[in-house]
Amino acid sequence: MQKRKSGNLILYAAVILIILFAIAAIVMIFFTRENEDAVSELYNDNMGLTVELYAERANNIFDRVGVSADTAASLLEIYVVGENSWTKEALDSIVNSSAAYGVVYYKNEASMVTSTGLDTPDVSGYKSSFQGDKHFFHIDDDGISGQSAFVYSIPMKKDANYRGYLLTYI
Repeated sequence: MQKRKSGNLILYAAVILIILFAIAAIVMIFFTRENEDAVSELYNDNMGLTVELYAERANNIFDRVGVSADTAASLLEIYVVGENSWTKEALDSIVNSSAAYGVVYYKNEASMVTSTGLDTPDVSGYKSSFQGDKHFFHIDDDGISGQSAFVYSIPMKKDANYRGYLLTYI
């Protein structure tokens, strides 16, 4: 009888342990899924915030370049633009007051004025992109160093006459 009693005790203990392990496994699975969902939600929230911050930063950079280039373009439209120190200073002022790495006053393939330290670009690959109203556009090869860039294009006109384009490279 005592053997039977101890055998039953061992059986009960084994059943209780199995039930406890099953409960522990269910609880762990539940909390793991809940934690995965929480981590996933936290990751998505952080990614969204990061993207918003980068977008805001990019917008600020474009705004600053736009203000600097628009101001210089207004002055350049009034005065004679060409190979002179005043034009170069106006182009350099855009680089010095914004995130632009170079500025080009483009009249035609043979007539370009660049900001200090900038090689004359080969614009043949994206010439059609900068024509029209002022706008930003992206190019894979800037025609200067071979890097991709955003370009802010401003048409230069005086009395409705076309005088060229101001190209600001970011």
